[in-house]
Amino acid sequence: MTDTGGENVGRPIKWSFQPDKRHEAIAKDACGGYEKLKADIAEKEKMLAEIKQEQAAAISDLERGIKKEMYTECKREYDKQSTQLRIMELALSRVSDSDARVAVRQFYFERIPLKSMKDSNGCSFGKSRADYYKGKGFKEFVVNLEKEGFFRKNSS
Repeated sequence: MTDTGGENVGRPIKWSFQPDKRHEAIAKDACGGYEKLKADIAEKEKMLAEIKQEQAAAISDLERGIKKEMYTECKREYDKQSTQLRIMELALSRVSDSDARVAVRQFYFERIPLKSMKDSNGCSFGKSRADYYKGKGFKEFVVNLEKEGFFRKNSS
């Protein structure tokens, strides 16, 4: 199947299967929260260490039980967010074209405008070229997320 993508210029892109539009929207949303997700994970790591320390210092069995419950809930959320981040980074690393991979990281993860993006060699893309690689890379990124089961794991 060939897709020219409307917004893309140049050669048509060949896909083994077309990414689901709903999944594309979920992926854009997840990418928009990439930096927040990284910050949340760092905060959870800090909280887990503090809770563990408080649990060790707790005097009563009741206090220790409450701290253990807090730790378990925080750890569950930390594991879920860490898995989501790993899947996103793995899917991005599997985008075959290095310029497309760089364009997706810059535009969707780092929120860099098209006119300011740099290619894999550090040279300015130019808006049209950046837009082409952004579209090409994002579709492959979504397909990779689908292959990794990202949408099944994050649908709940």
